[in-house]
Amino acid sequence: MQRSGIAACAWLGVLTFAAWGVDDNKAKLFKTFYLDGDAVTYVLTMRADRTFDLYGPNGQHVSGTIRADDEHVTLTAGQTKRFFHYEHKGHDMKLWRREDDRPVKGSLMGELPPTSDFETQILYLCEANWKKKGRPEFKPPPKAPAQEPATTVQEPVVRSQTPAAGVPPAQPPATKPQGSFADLAGTYFLDGKTKDCLVLTADGCFGYVTGDGTVQNGTLLRTDDELTFIGPEHKRYFTARPVAGGVELTRRPADVIKPSDILGRMPPQERQPALWLKRVEAPAATPKKDNPPEPIAGPPLPPAPPPEPAKVAKVTPPQPAAVPVKSVEALVGTFVHKPNPFLSETLVVKADGSFSYKDSNGAAAEGKVTFEGEVMTLTSGEVIRRFTAALDGGGLSLACAKDDAPKFRNDLATMSPTVLKTARYEKK
Repeated sequence: MQRSGIAACAWLGVLTFAAWGVDDNKAKLFKTFYLDGDAVTYVLTMRADRTFDLYGPNGQHVSGTIRADDEHVTLTAGQTKRFFHYEHKGHDMKLWRREDDRPVKGSLMGELPPTSDFETQILYLCEANWKKKGRPEFKPPPKAPAQEPATTVQEPVVRSQTPAAGVPPAQPPATKPQGSFADLAGTYFLDGKTKDCLVLTADGCFGYVTGDGTVQNGTLLRTDDELTFIGPEHKRYFTARPVAGGVELTRRPADVIKPSDILGRMPPQERQPALWLKRVEAPAATPKKDNPPEPIAGPPLPPAPPPEPAKVAKVTPPQPAAVPVKSVEALVGTFVHKPNPFLSETLVVKADGSFSYKDSNGAAAEGKVTFEGEVMTLTSGEVIRRFTAALDGGGLSLACAKDDAPKFRNDLATMSPTVLKTARYEKK
């Protein structure tokens, strides 16, 4: 498989994140907060690069990423999420749980206050006000440097790489692949549960596409079952175990999570193995042999029948051109989109102007459909999606309108298209 195989995954993503707008209200989040009390218990540091560090009362620590608007903040660490409302009190912050917050007991993220009812507001003091009360400043423990694993391969050398079409080039310096990768070459999807995609090539390169469409390229080092991913600014260390249908990656002791880096967010994030399922291509048809076997002598053949009249070639009529949709009546039906072999999204539009949306991972939303000229608007609670829509003989094509900028308040915000801007739904 050539390096161009990475482009096979680029349909899942584009090259950049959506803009991380920082208004004055949101900018006040980016500092260190202490849970109000007589001693240091929970300390939360949030940054403008969308990362955070959380320290617990017993020395626990977890890092992750932030998503926020001017009223809500979501903290994500691995597979764990917390959903909060927030409000500034001067330079301090009040947090209270959103209705979709489901803390998991036994983990630092799950025990971060508030964890009780949805109305209780918890005060977190900024570092300056914490010190004004004469309370001790928290000093994060120094991070232990990652240990390079023992390896028998030669010292990597720098080389230039030609990027595959549609995939951004890795930033120099690039590292020459070491080891054999033919048995791992292929396109993989994570557990069939997300849109994450990983392409490994036979010449020792990789391409990783996150669920939100961001792409990271790099090179590989391999020694026995040890597989090292080398990106422009970060490395990941795994053991790789081929299994039926894919490959199982497990973090080695030297592996360090780095939420601010694309490669640093690649699963697995925990110490448990992550199963990447390989996309299986349909086998090619077996070609017929050029030389048929010699005929076996037999009784004389009967006279040949008279020739049949010439058959008229059947002409397939051309498919109708896509027609812009301007009314709910023209859109009534069920439409299914498959962004990858393991995920499907279903949109149902009814004659009364209502719609329902769901995907095979459990996301769901419902609301109303309206039209303003050729712009279709889907509204579900606080989330508004705006598309241009066109129907052809087989399905529905959606393209994000210029002002499509949904708030992440429910699952309609994740309905395709998002980052890729266009998506085709087959009619059922």
